[in-house]
Amino acid sequence: MNIYKLAYDADLFDQAEIEGREIADAYESNIKELSEKEGRDLAHLDLTPGVETLPFEVVFRYSSKDPDIDVDFLHNVHAWPIVHARVKDLLEKEGFKGVFFFPLTLVHNESGSVNNNYYMMYTSNFIEAYDMEKTKNTYLEKYNAYMFFPMKTVFDVNECSKYDIFRCVKDSPALYVSQRFCDVVNDARFGGFSFLRVQ
Repeated sequence: MNIYKLAYDADLFDQAEIEGREIADAYESNIKELSEKEGRDLAHLDLTPGVETLPFEVVFRYSSKDPDIDVDFLHNVHAWPIVHARVKDLLEKEGFKGVFFFPLTLVHNESGSVNNNYYMMYTSNFIEAYDMEKTKNTYLEKYNAYMFFPMKTVFDVNECSKYDIFRCVKDSPALYVSQRFCDVVNDARFGGFSFLRVQ
């Protein structure tokens, strides 16, 4: 089974600089204000198991020469997996289980125009993805957290093979996807996605 770590393709910034064009960037959000109002840090909502909806409007301000941005995967200040509606529609059509899309509001920094074509891609699949007997790690009791050694993690194939997209409960920042997920995105030629094979 092939497992890939999903991320935004940072190489696009280098390509854009060489070609003399800019990358659309959602550089600011109202998350700080919402966090203060809610009394909890909401910047990492995509890493929180059990989120069912966004009970508030999340607004991102973005910079782009063209207010009508049309990118598949949007670079943003919180490193959330923010995707265009067409990506959402295809992934829903393909029936990937445990994938939800929370609507976001984007506001262009110069014109003030509003764009409602983008969604945070969220997964409810938080699983015991690692084979802890084979994975090199240290448990940090003070923080009730695990520290994993790069390149020394081993995935539990039996568990991971049940999912096309997931996060590990012991190491939630990384978002992992299956070969099928990778193929669907690549076959559609969606830009901005990076897939690093980890197993």
